[in-house]
Amino acid sequence: MLEEQFTTEIDQPGAPSSDTRYDPLPLPYGELQSLVDASPDCIKLVETSGALIFMNRNGLCAMEVDNFETIRGQNWMSLWPEHTQDLVRQAMESARNGTTHRFEALCPTAKGTRKWWDVSVSPVRDELGNVTRVLATSRDISDIVERERRLREHDTQLMDFSEAQAEALEAKEKLLQVQDTLMREIDHRVKNSLAMISSLLRMQASGSDNEHVQDELNDAANRVLTVSRVHEKLYQGWDVASVSIRGYVEPLCREIRNALSSDTIELHFDLPEELISADMAIALGLIVSELLSNALRHGFEGRETGQIKISCKGDAKNFVLTVEDNGHGLPNGFAIESASGLGMKIVRLYTTQLDGVLAHSSGSDGGARFTVTVSQ
Repeated sequence: MLEEQFTTEIDQPGAPSSDTRYDPLPLPYGELQSLVDASPDCIKLVETSGALIFMNRNGLCAMEVDNFETIRGQNWMSLWPEHTQDLVRQAMESARNGTTHRFEALCPTAKGTRKWWDVSVSPVRDELGNVTRVLATSRDISDIVERERRLREHDTQLMDFSEAQAEALEAKEKLLQVQDTLMREIDHRVKNSLAMISSLLRMQASGSDNEHVQDELNDAANRVLTVSRVHEKLYQGWDVASVSIRGYVEPLCREIRNALSSDTIELHFDLPEELISADMAIALGLIVSELLSNALRHGFEGRETGQIKISCKGDAKNFVLTVEDNGHGLPNGFAIESASGLGMKIVRLYTTQLDGVLAHSSGSDGGARFTVTVSQ
């Protein structure tokens, strides 16, 4: 009877000696039955041979067993799927040897519903401490296992997504490296081509006996050189889209001065390392080269020495560019708006392109000063 079956203690680690006395539970059979049935777990009593002899009411519901008589006396291990029977066998062996064993495994219900169980298998001893039966308590952990499965699946998806993103990023970086290499190669070839055109124009200028033609060809060579130097800086720098104002303007001005054989004119710079776009650099370079060429060619006639100051104050979006010399100064009545020379037309054009304002005045040493104020 159930009362007899549960009047013994459930063994805990460390089996008692054979002379230990066990007192029966001080509960009548009906209350003990109700207590066991009230447990949310599936409680089973199994003979040491493995035969199933009892299952509580909630256990029958959990296992979807309509009538316990249909499974009474069956080997408990046989009710488990074949791939989990070794776990049950080990648990039964441990209980027969007097120790509690625990495992988790999948076992469908009598009606085929897949469920995961957390199973604890314990020895049941008689009054002399001998193991006479086995108590198996199974708790339905299907929801927990399912959540863990979803978490693992989610982790796997995240890992796959992360790996896919890493591969895409690597491919993008390789593509950008290829693009960077191609852009540098293009800038290098453009620079070489423009430099060759500039040299050809200077050769043609030196071969002409007409001073006006020489000036026009040299001016054209300087304009080509201005664009060429932008591509040179793009090719040499780490950034294929930007150039440094100082790194670009200073060598450009020195090369223009040398090309016009004006080595005796000193150049002074006050330029920032601010990075600007290639388009802005071309516009800025053309403005500076035209103003510098005019100053070198017309500002120091009859003089062997002189100074030209090129400065730029501000940042890439808001700055004031100044080209000032200590030469003869601008002619009386000079007006930027009415100046008809190609050089001043270019200066006005690219100042407008930069959304800037062009102004002129007398320099601090009596020469000419031009300023381009840009506010974006």
